[in-house]
Amino acid sequence: MERLAVIKKYLPFAVWIFSAYSIFVLFYIAAYQIPFNFPLEWIEGPMMDHIIRILDGKPIYTAPSIDFVPSPYTPVYFYLSAALCSFFGVSLSILRIISAISTLSILITLFMWARKETSSNTAGIFASGLFASTYWLCANWFFLARSDMLSLALFMWAAYLVRFSEGRRPLFYAGVLMFLSIMTKQSAVIFAGGLFTAGIFIHRKNILFFALSLAPLTLFSFIALNELTYGWFEYLVLEMPANHGTISTRFLSFFTEDILKYRLPFTILAVWFAISIFTSMKKSRAMFYLLLAMSVLAATYLGRIKVGGATNVFIPFFMMTALFTAILFKNSANSTKTVAIIAVAVIVQSAIGAFNPLSYRPSAKITKYSEKLLAFVENTKGDVLVLPSGYMAYLAGKTPSAHTCLINDMLSNKKRKKEFSEMVLNSFIERNYPTVVVNEKRIPESLKKNILKNYKKTKRQFGIVKWIGRSDGTIEPVNVFELKKGK
Repeated sequence: MERLAVIKKYLPFAVWIFSAYSIFVLFYIAAYQIPFNFPLEWIEGPMMDHIIRILDGKPIYTAPSIDFVPSPYTPVYFYLSAALCSFFGVSLSILRIISAISTLSILITLFMWARKETSSNTAGIFASGLFASTYWLCANWFFLARSDMLSLALFMWAAYLVRFSEGRRPLFYAGVLMFLSIMTKQSAVIFAGGLFTAGIFIHRKNILFFALSLAPLTLFSFIALNELTYGWFEYLVLEMPANHGTISTRFLSFFTEDILKYRLPFTILAVWFAISIFTSMKKSRAMFYLLLAMSVLAATYLGRIKVGGATNVFIPFFMMTALFTAILFKNSANSTKTVAIIAVAVIVQSAIGAFNPLSYRPSAKITKYSEKLLAFVENTKGDVLVLPSGYMAYLAGKTPSAHTCLINDMLSNKKRKKEFSEMVLNSFIERNYPTVVVNEKRIPESLKKNILKNYKKTKRQFGIVKWIGRSDGTIEPVNVFELKKGK
């Protein structure tokens, strides 16, 4: 009893210190990343290309060309970002602020959820702190100019309402939030299915009010957008991602590498939670959590095995495991042995995901590479095709262009590869760029023959940031090609 009394007295202090540190570190990084003028990850540039097109009154679901290739995402993040940029100016900072606010919203939702489930502020802050501590394990994604965090924030609010609402109207609002989550990133449809199924056990027939807003809004929006874009919306948002294929080695390595090597402690705690709730909670609530966890695991697995599935797919996994761990921690407070096991698991998981926050500040090296390329594009006569970052051309006052990776995405459809290749190539020939900047080993297949034939590779070489990691980021070398005389 004396040992338990000591634990009860001092452990909450440790939890609050750990959580406060984790959250502080998170927004310390944000303070440096948000105002950085250049892309910190390759997709940030294409995200800005969408915003620029919206502000110019051009469609973002359209046929591919050298000027623009759409990304395969639903539109809420793009139009919200464009609306804010129209007031505050076109800047990556605006898009990153949306992600930062979304991340903060997730932390607040986790706090509220764990506190309401356990009647404990300590459990609430623990859930938030645990999630904040997974920044590196979530691929440093929390503040990037991408749609992920906004979609997940909307999903978390919807899930919170389904878990704790007592009337029909909140369920209807939850359906609206879930609709917005799907229209921010369509992969959230898996969460929607899991949330509806889980909600049946708590709300019975009333869960239909969740579906009553979600289903019609989603169906109508998809049909309307597809009609307005002449079928391009359906192709880009549904068909193109389906053409990405899967990585067969990840079918198993998801468990042997991703889980066993980097996420085992949290996984054990989540399984423990799933088992324990059938004795500590009503069966209806236990089934809600079990089905919600299964939908999140399914979405994580399906996202990871696909080509291009980075470790950002584990963000919802860590949201749920952080929540489950905090609830389990509070419910086990009267058992010294259980609390000790949870504490050890959290310490081990934190050690696995430990990182130096100083290394996630954009370094002088990254700034130098970016500014050097920008200066070259600015001082080069005529438009410059910067294939690894069309946004860099925009910053230099030139016309932005399609990104290499999105061009390759379009060409992944074998049935329409020839059609899309001709669209991109013909528009490239028509533009007749005097200068092309691209990694000579990564020239898109549709352009490679023409560039190597009609352009001369110069001795000039620059670098573009593909990803900011634990050090100075991954720098992709790029070459300068100049149009041959008479071409």
